[in-house]
Amino acid sequence: MKQHRKTALIVTKFLPDTIFAGNLAYLKFIIDLTCQYVDEVAVLVLGDRFSNHEFFIKDPKQPKVVYLTRFSTRIGDYHVLNSPKLILNNLLRRVWAVLPKDLRKMIYNKYMPSKGSPSALIDATTIMDPKLISIVWQQINQRKPDYVIVDKLDYIGILDTDKPKHFRSLVLCQDLLWARQTSIAEYEASTARHALSMQEEMRQLGLADCVISIQEQEAQTIAKNVSSKVVYIPYMPPNTHPKLTRFRVNEPNEKNILFVGSAGVANITGLEWFLNEVWADVLRGSPDATLNIVGDVFKHITYRDSHIRLHGKVDSLDALYSRSSVVIAPLKFGSGLKIKMIEALSAGCACVTTSIGAQGMEEGAGKAFLVADDAAGFAEAVILMLNDIDARRSFGVNGAAFLDRLLDKSRPLRAFQEALRENDRSLLPEVQRGVYHTFSARLL
Repeated sequence: MKQHRKTALIVTKFLPDTIFAGNLAYLKFIIDLTCQYVDEVAVLVLGDRFSNHEFFIKDPKQPKVVYLTRFSTRIGDYHVLNSPKLILNNLLRRVWAVLPKDLRKMIYNKYMPSKGSPSALIDATTIMDPKLISIVWQQINQRKPDYVIVDKLDYIGILDTDKPKHFRSLVLCQDLLWARQTSIAEYEASTARHALSMQEEMRQLGLADCVISIQEQEAQTIAKNVSSKVVYIPYMPPNTHPKLTRFRVNEPNEKNILFVGSAGVANITGLEWFLNEVWADVLRGSPDATLNIVGDVFKHITYRDSHIRLHGKVDSLDALYSRSSVVIAPLKFGSGLKIKMIEALSAGCACVTTSIGAQGMEEGAGKAFLVADDAAGFAEAVILMLNDIDARRSFGVNGAAFLDRLLDKSRPLRAFQEALRENDRSLLPEVQRGVYHTFSARLL
């Protein structure tokens, strides 16, 4: 008898790597996990254009992955679908990201008191786009996958139907949208109501058989509000950094600060805050300090001085990590798990962040990295790392060890296996406590 070939269809949308580098990294991580359990993975990406094509070109090291060749512009082994709503979505995001804080606050409170930010409003309109949902179902009917994995809520609408589902459905939750909107509104001092309520987001997440959450606390929140299985799978860097980088013996003489960020509004706002409110105090405490800015975030920053180095996009961060005295993540709003922090801790770097940047890793505050939300405290923490070699070496080693415990190396494989199984827990073998985390409303 011919053995059944297991297949999966992953549905995502166009994510420009200039803005959503972290989202793409987690998506690639999930694709790689999926390949370990199925014979073929088909990735359907819906979007307006394709600047991140190098991410989706067929990887010879991963022959199981197929990028669907339908619709619109062809690049490599990949096609993209055009959608006016998604074009408007990306346009508004780019405009919103460069607006001054005072102007964003005025728009929030005066023009959108009941709908939230423009980006949140457009997010809500793309979730149930009937044309795109129809296209996804064409692929489902044609390919008959065993698993359908929806990347975030954008296309969860494909599950909000009476059509028979002969597949197991999963949705990736990289952050809770209502929590992100709350964080932004608090920072902007806005009284605007959210475009997507917590209740509606939970209803949509509950349409899937299983929710995969990148962050443990958010997984617990989801599990209390949905009947679906909820699995916590944090992001793990594809490879550990070289040992010389992770546990450096010879510290560099230079006093280098590193900020890594795409052109997302959270990165732009956080870096602007650091430059305007913190940077002068850092230079007074450590006059030889140099700030290295990596990623497309620099295109939206007008502040310049002789101590700042702009690197743009780089192929590898290893060399910059190895020469950095401290990595900063001065984020002022957001939700989910910050991949920039995971990467820096994995490299054995001393880190300074805010409470927003430490979300999902709060237990490491003060031991694995330093946390400060006010300008004076942030400057003091950065100066300590720059001037005290023993402190930054200690935080680097402790940070890498903390991350190893947080991201138990066996957890993602076992947790993903759990996510793919049916909801009947009686079918599951016993597994060692702590290898993976599974939450459900029945267990909490």
